[in-house]
Amino acid sequence: MPQFAYTREGLLVEASSTASNDTEHFCCTCRQTVSLVRSSAKTIAYFRHKERNDDCGECAPQPTYRDNEVTPLASGPTTAWHAGWQALGETAYLGRREVRGIGIDIWRPRDLGDGEANMMVELQHSPMTGEEYANRNAGVTFATWIFDATEEDLMKYQYAEGIWFCSDRFYQTYITNADCRVLFHCNDGNIYQTASDDAVDIETNGVRKYVRILKKVDAEAQRMLDKFFGRMWPLHRWDGAPAFRQAAMLETPVRVLGEAGRPEIDQLHRNFMYRFPNVPRTVVSAPPGAGKTTAIIEIIRRWQKRALVITFNKATQVTMQQRIRQAGITADARTLDSLCYEACSHPGLMQKWSDWGLCSTFWPKSAKFKFGKCGGGRRSSNIIDFRFRHPRAHAGICKKHQRLASKGSDWDAGFTSYPMQKIVRGCVTHSACRYACDQRCTLSAKFDAYDVILVDEMQDLISAQEQRLLFQTSRPIVLVGDPMQAINNFRDDPPCVECHLEQEVQPALPYAIEWYGTWRLDAFTVRFIEERFGRRMYSYRAIKETSEVYWKDELVHEKTLVMCRCNENVVGVARRYPNMRVVRGEPLARRLAIASKDDSMVTPMAKYAQELAESGELDAVCEMLRSRSCELADINDIAAVTTVHQAKGFEYDHCAVHSDLLAPKNDDEKNISFVAFTRHTKSLVVMART
Repeated sequence: MPQFAYTREGLLVEASSTASNDTEHFCCTCRQTVSLVRSSAKTIAYFRHKERNDDCGECAPQPTYRDNEVTPLASGPTTAWHAGWQALGETAYLGRREVRGIGIDIWRPRDLGDGEANMMVELQHSPMTGEEYANRNAGVTFATWIFDATEEDLMKYQYAEGIWFCSDRFYQTYITNADCRVLFHCNDGNIYQTASDDAVDIETNGVRKYVRILKKVDAEAQRMLDKFFGRMWPLHRWDGAPAFRQAAMLETPVRVLGEAGRPEIDQLHRNFMYRFPNVPRTVVSAPPGAGKTTAIIEIIRRWQKRALVITFNKATQVTMQQRIRQAGITADARTLDSLCYEACSHPGLMQKWSDWGLCSTFWPKSAKFKFGKCGGGRRSSNIIDFRFRHPRAHAGICKKHQRLASKGSDWDAGFTSYPMQKIVRGCVTHSACRYACDQRCTLSAKFDAYDVILVDEMQDLISAQEQRLLFQTSRPIVLVGDPMQAINNFRDDPPCVECHLEQEVQPALPYAIEWYGTWRLDAFTVRFIEERFGRRMYSYRAIKETSEVYWKDELVHEKTLVMCRCNENVVGVARRYPNMRVVRGEPLARRLAIASKDDSMVTPMAKYAQELAESGELDAVCEMLRSRSCELADINDIAAVTTVHQAKGFEYDHCAVHSDLLAPKNDDEKNISFVAFTRHTKSLVVMART
C-alpha cells in the first residue's frame, strides 16, 4: 500500500510521520484522492484510495499472503488497556492477534481476527471518525468493536429498564447493524452495548453533557466475545487500570438537546409511562400529535386500576369520556370545577356576573352610584374572581375600588369582606367553590376513591391553587401535557392596573419526562416548528409523507380550518368566505349581543361588539354567526373558522393560520401561535400578504 502522498500544496508527505487526515492527500501515481489509514495499535500507517482505480499501480492487487498471518508487533504507541485485551484474546485462542486478510482492506492488521470466518474484534482507545470506522468494517462478515470508556462517567438511568449513559469523548457516528456491534468497556468493569449510533447531547439537573446510550450486551455480541475471549471477558486488570466503581443512579429525566438520540429517548420515556408510578407525582411533556390522549387510554387499560382523568374544561371532559367509552375500559373523566361543585354539597346554579350584574345583585340601592365614575363597580367581578384564585398572594386595592365598601370604610377584597364572604358561604361561583375546597381540603375524599389520578393537558391546570387542589390526595398523580401549549394564562392577568394584585408563585413540579415523536407533523414541518418556536421534535411519519406549507393571503384548499387569535378576526374571515362555518358561532353571537349593551366590559371582544352596534352591523353579524354555527367535533370535510383556544387538541387535514398569529409579543402569544401552527396533517396556509 502507498506510503507517500502529495498534499494540495504539492508537498510530499509520509504516512508514518507527519501526515494526518486533517488535510487532503493525493496519490503520487494517479493523482486521485487518498485517505490516511492507521492500525488501531498505531503500528502501521499507509494511504488508501477512496475509490478503487485498477489502472493505478498503487491500487493494484498486492502479493499473496497466508491466512491468519500475524504481523510482528512494531514499537509504535499503544495503551496498556489495548495490549491487555489483545493478550486476553491470545490467551484464549492463539494466532488471532494482528491478523490480516479480513474484509476489503486485506493488508490492514486487525487487533483480533479470524481470517477463515472473516470476523474481527477492534479495540479503540482514541477518537476515530465515522468514515474510518465504516472503512474498517467494509467487507467484514461480523465486526465487534470495544471502545475504552473506563475513565468515563457511567450512570444508570432510573427512567428506563436496563439503560445506562456513558460520557462520550468520541463524538462520532458508529453505525451498528446485524453484522456489527459496538461495545463500551465502562468504569464499573462491565461491557455494555450501544443503543444509539450517535453521541447524544443531553441536559440533566441543568448540566449539559454528551453521552452514549448503552444497554445490556445482546446474545449475538456475547457469542462473538466468547468466540474471541472464551469465558474470560471482560478485561479486569492491566497496567494503570482504574479502580472500578458502581454506576451512579441518574434520578432526573434527561432532555435531549440535539437531533441525535431523540427517537431512542422518546421510546424509553414512552415505555416508562406504561409502568405504574411509584412516586407521588410524574410529569410527562409531549409535543402536538404525540398521542397523549391515546397513551392515557392505553395505560388505563394496562394498569387495570381505578383511574380518574382530570380535564381542563367541560368540552375536553366530554371528549375524554367518549374516548374511554369507545375503548371499552372503566374510568372517570372530570373537571376540577365539577369536583369542587360536588364537594360543596351541590350549591345552586353557578353565577358568572358582569360588573353591573354584581353591583345590582349585592348593592341594589346604590348600584348606579357604585357603577358610576366615582364608584368602584367596574372590574369588580374580575377582582373578586382573581382574589379567589390567588388567596395566598398580597392584594392592594386602589382608591377607586375601595369605594365598594359601605360608607366610612374601605373595601380591601378580603375574604371576610362583603360580598366575598357571602359568595363563599353560598359557593355561587366556580372560583368560590375552588376557594372553599382549597381552604377546607374537601377534595381528598373524592380523589382517594381512586388508585391513580391522571391530569390531561396539565399545562392549563398547574396554577398554585390548582396544584393544592390536586395534591390533596396521597394517590399517585401523572400529569401529561405540553408547556408550549399553555394558552389560558390570560385567566390570571391582573384585572385592574391601579390595584396591586399579585399572583401566587406557581410551585415547581418535578422534572418532566420528555417525549419528542409526533405522528401528526411531517419532518419538514417539524424542522420549521423547531426553527420558529424552539420545540424539539421528530416525525414518526415516512419521509415521503410531506406536508405543504404556503405563505399567501388566499386559501389553497376549499375545505380548510382557519384559526385566528381573536374573535374579531373570526368574524372577519367568516364574512370574507360566505360558505365557511363558524365553530361555536351561536355562543359567540350571544356574547357579542350582551357585550354591546354593557359598557362596563372592556375586553377587546366587548369593544368590537360596541363598534358593530354603533355602525348598525351587529344584528346582521349575529344572525350570520347563528346560521353558520357548528361544534368542533362536527367539522369533517367542510370549511370552518375558529379561535385557536377552541381548536386546541384538534387536528385537520388542511389548516390556515391568520395573520394575527404571526407576530407574538410575549410568551403567551407565542404559545397560541405554536398551537395554531401544529394543527394540520396535510397542508398549512400562513395567511400573510408578504
